[in-house]
Amino acid sequence: MSLSRPVFIVLATFLMLVFAVPLQAQDTTISYQGQLRDGGQPYTGTADLEFRLFDQLSGGSQVGTAQQRPNWPIEDGLFQVGRSKTACFRSSWISV
Repeated sequence: MSLSRPVFIVLATFLMLVFAVPLQAQDTTISYQGQLRDGGQPYTGTADLEFRLFDQLSGGSQVGTAQQRPNWPIEDGLFQVGRSKTACFRSSWISV
């Protein structure tokens, strides 16, 4: 069974719209988890964190702006932060 051209176009357009809507609703943050130690021991308390993205591991340029998380809670040395995507993440390195 073959579809006529107008039916095929309507069906293809409908499918593109159905699958395109979820793509627009995607979150624009990345989740970063880290570990913080003080004197070799897991740190518990709050810390002022600053995150920066770079386009190279060494000697690269900063991508986007730095984002601060003042008084961020850290428990047993572990923390988790959502960071806004301000630029393309083709190859990026994060500095904390």
